[in-house]
Amino acid sequence: MMEPWKPGDRITAERLNQMMRVSPTLVVGTKGKPNPSKRPFMADYVCDGRADEQEIMAAIDDLPETGGRVLIMEGKYHLYDTIRVGRSNVILEGLGAGTFLYAYHSKPTILLLQVENVVLRNFRVHGYGDVITSRFWESYLRHALVENLQVKSMENHGMNLERMFDSQVRNCRDEGSAKCGIRMAVAERNVIAGCRIVGCGWSGVAGQDESHDNQIVGNYVVDCGWHGIHLRLGCDRWQIHGNYIWGCSRAEPDTYSGITIEGVGVFMDDNSIQFNVIRHGNRQKYGVLLAESKVQRTIVANNDLYSSGLSGAIQDNGTGTVYLGGNKT
Repeated sequence: MMEPWKPGDRITAERLNQMMRVSPTLVVGTKGKPNPSKRPFMADYVCDGRADEQEIMAAIDDLPETGGRVLIMEGKYHLYDTIRVGRSNVILEGLGAGTFLYAYHSKPTILLLQVENVVLRNFRVHGYGDVITSRFWESYLRHALVENLQVKSMENHGMNLERMFDSQVRNCRDEGSAKCGIRMAVAERNVIAGCRIVGCGWSGVAGQDESHDNQIVGNYVVDCGWHGIHLRLGCDRWQIHGNYIWGCSRAEPDTYSGITIEGVGVFMDDNSIQFNVIRHGNRQKYGVLLAESKVQRTIVANNDLYSSGLSGAIQDNGTGTVYLGGNKT
């Protein structure tokens, strides 16, 4: 019997192993040869290349009430509607980049609806809408783990995560989404770690709308159209630590910055910018921009900001900024 989740808990390896021990697995595969994983007899549900989301959702729906795992074998899956995950305690897992979900529609590719204890991992997914999203009316996402995904949206955000709490996104890759690689809003106590975000049209990682106590740690953010990392509209107590940011502001050079915190008239308190490496790549305006006086008590320390901005390493328009030393400019 799995222990119930408590507020503030996060996914752990022990928790995942516990889920795997007690959870049944249903297998989704595709027709085709010569790869044995694609043979129909290997799978509980066999996709035929037309509206493959139906078989995937059928597998999710057929899991017992206690949850379980849906394992998607290698192959290309053609999606003509949204995959809706509307139940908790579900693992949706592929076999790496060889498991390729391709959406031909402009709706969200995978939509997480008022769920907890959900894991998405080990597959590649491309679409035209938000690829991974919890943005849907009064939906929420709690205690989720999103890891080892390769994501690209041709028209929207790679991951658009609203009302997400106590969750982790780690070791994911977004190359070329039209808007943000990862966008969070009304989100608290989450960790974005070890992700590679390259060539997004907007900001690499964006947080907004009263999102608090999140961590952006150890990510690689390169060649994005706007800011590398961008917080706005009431984001407090974020830790932006140990990231590598290079050559953003691609859409309009000398306009956007490596890390930007701006309140847009709302207070932004007690954020921390430490141990980052930022290079302008002949594009970024500043390495770090604290855009206005309502950005308060930001810690800026131990960052490598050499050649981080065409107009300067740090532009500090904030109030009570705390410099603990160690910034290389």
